[in-house]
Amino acid sequence: MDLLEELVDRIYELGHKVLLGVHHAGASIPLIEEEKVRINGYVTPINKLGVMMFPTQQEAEMMIGKASSAGKLIIGIKPLAGGRIEPKEALKYVYKKVKVDSCMIGVSSVKEAEEDFQTVRSISEEY
Repeated sequence: MDLLEELVDRIYELGHKVLLGVHHAGASIPLIEEEKVRINGYVTPINKLGVMMFPTQQEAEMMIGKASSAGKLIIGIKPLAGGRIEPKEALKYVYKKVKVDSCMIGVSSVKEAEEDFQTVRSISEEY
């Protein structure tokens, strides 16, 4: 962890925040938190099917929840699981069940982006 801590310290010295991208949230987050590496949050896959959530969806969800409760920013990636989940179902899971701070959605057209933004609006109006 020494190299990671050195890099994090240098990034802070430059006046920036630090987010770590982790695909093994269930295993990586506990190690990073145990070592008390000073990071602001995590960017990690979060989706209803558990695609790319390692080692298991349940372990990843548990550690994401603990990190969030500890004040870490959580940004979900892969919420649509490569197009396997409809946007409304996917985003309800990400924002309402896992309760991420934000998520990133890949789109291939303006139309897709507009549909996804409308979905987020409709979900936020429901709650």
